[in-house]
Formats: sequence, structure tokens, C-alpha cells
Amino acid sequence: MFYFVKIIVCGLIGVFSFIFGKGGQTYVSLKKKLFWNGFFSIVIEAYIEFMIAGYLNVTADMSSYDGEVLSSYLGYGCIFICVLVVPSVFLWLNR
Repeated sequence: MFYFVKIIVCGLIGVFSFIFGKGGQTYVSLKKKLFWNGFFSIVIEAYIEFMIAGYLNVTADMSSYDGEVLSSYLGYGCIFICVLVVPSVFLWLNR
């Protein structure tokens, strides 16, 4: 919800700077911060979610039910994403 409030404020500053010609640098700066901070916070939250899901699915007792076997495989997939894919993407973005 707070992210959407920031988007609305950024839009209002953009309209204000378009009408009155002042605040253009503030608008550009806020727009850049809004995009990158929001993007990375969402990525980090998703990363933590994948870590928790992977850990819970791998440590649960596996039965002969198809859903639990599939859940175990999805847990290993989540751990694979957390350990290899996400750090690789962050390294690629920071080069």
C-alpha cells in the first residue's frame, strides 16, 4: 500500500513540474528511486519466500501420495533457484 502512495505522490510531483516548470529534478530522482527500490524490495521478498518454501517442502516427511512427492520436487526447485539462479542474476546485474 505504501508503494502505491509513493507512486501517487510521484505522479503529482510530475504533474506539478509539468505545469509550473519547477521540481523536474526531484521528479526524475524520485522516479528512479521508486523503480529501483521497489524492484529490489519485491525481488528480495520473493527470494525469502522461495527459501522458506523450499526448506519447508524438503524437510517435510515424504509419503507415497503424488502431491507430496511433487511438493518435494518443487522444494528442491526452490532451493536451486535460491542458491544458483538468483545470485547469478544479481552478479550479472552488478557487472
